[in-house]
Amino acid sequence: MTLQLFFTFLLVSTANAQTTQQPNPCVRWGQQTARINNTLYVYGGQARLEPGQQSGTWTNAFLSLPLDSSFSTGSPPLKQISLGNANPPAVSLGSLFCGPEGSLLQYGGEFSDQPYVQPTQAPIWRWDESGGWRTQTLNGDGELVRIAEGAGAQMENGGNAYYFGGHMDYNSVYGWSIDTQRVYTGGLVEFDFQAGTYQNLSTGSSSDPVYRADHTLTWVPSDGKGLLVSLGGGNDHLIITNDVLDVYNLDTNEWGKQPTTGDTLPPRTNHCAVLGKSGDKNFQIFVYGGQNANQTARYSDVYILDIPSYKWTYVGDNLPGHPGVRVGHTCELVGREMLVVGGLVEQDLMCDQPGIYVYDVTASSWKTTFDGKTDYKYPENPSKCGW
Repeated sequence: MTLQLFFTFLLVSTANAQTTQQPNPCVRWGQQTARINNTLYVYGGQARLEPGQQSGTWTNAFLSLPLDSSFSTGSPPLKQISLGNANPPAVSLGSLFCGPEGSLLQYGGEFSDQPYVQPTQAPIWRWDESGGWRTQTLNGDGELVRIAEGAGAQMENGGNAYYFGGHMDYNSVYGWSIDTQRVYTGGLVEFDFQAGTYQNLSTGSSSDPVYRADHTLTWVPSDGKGLLVSLGGGNDHLIITNDVLDVYNLDTNEWGKQPTTGDTLPPRTNHCAVLGKSGDKNFQIFVYGGQNANQTARYSDVYILDIPSYKWTYVGDNLPGHPGVRVGHTCELVGREMLVVGGLVEQDLMCDQPGIYVYDVTASSWKTTFDGKTDYKYPENPSKCGW
């Protein structure tokens, strides 16, 4: 079968996914999410029509979830947004950022391997209500290529965005030979979508962190531009531990090693992390789920990293009402409610519909409703052990 036939098959599968799978497939994972005001946008990833489906799972479906009113997690008001005449890439494990004037920018991610789809050349796509989806060109030094399974973070109010790490191979980079091995990267790219520019912040110095993928990157405010905190991840030869963290200072443009204390988060990949603020300079990063390095165990536990003390707290596993283990999900903190979207679950679980869950970070418990009007407070009992 020729490459053209493979590509045609994927387009048919994707089209079917948009009309049949979405917005309520059997299970979705590896999607990209971003919040603009009171709307959560969900783009791409993979989705199965039925249990056991192994091919044709990549999708470019585009969904919205309103956050200005309450809803039951059993019937969230997900809506599908038409792609119009555009054909943005069906990619998984990339990043979705907020852009100027209510726009979204999609960068990174990998294309289908079953069946194989050749990556497209444009690494960035833009969406807004007036123009829909189209490619976006940014100015910068050197060629910007698509990197998969890196970690994205963004300053508040749609400020500069960052993409750290990931890998390059024939499933992500246009023109990459199938005979060339995967290459991991430790690069840190800064996007200024207002100015339409990008730059590589990596210096190649000895302080640069270990190359990694499947981690998270969280922007934390400070007196200046803020910090970027990397959690978890690994590569083919090394798994990253979380007792000493890689933290990038946006004011000095340097990576540093930050020791931690407490109940350290074990090595973790494909988890999610969100930021809460309990005071002028006190922050908490909540980490949920993920899997171990060799993908033999998936988790449903919750950890908290306090900043600036950098103390880990183990909240617990199997907390009341928990939705089960999951990996490849995304999370968004709205007030005191952490909204969880998708993720691969237990192997013997038939489906995970609709795949929307709410965790109350203050009460350290899972809920069956989203309220949308709660205020964030420091967890009442952060060391709860669960059942």
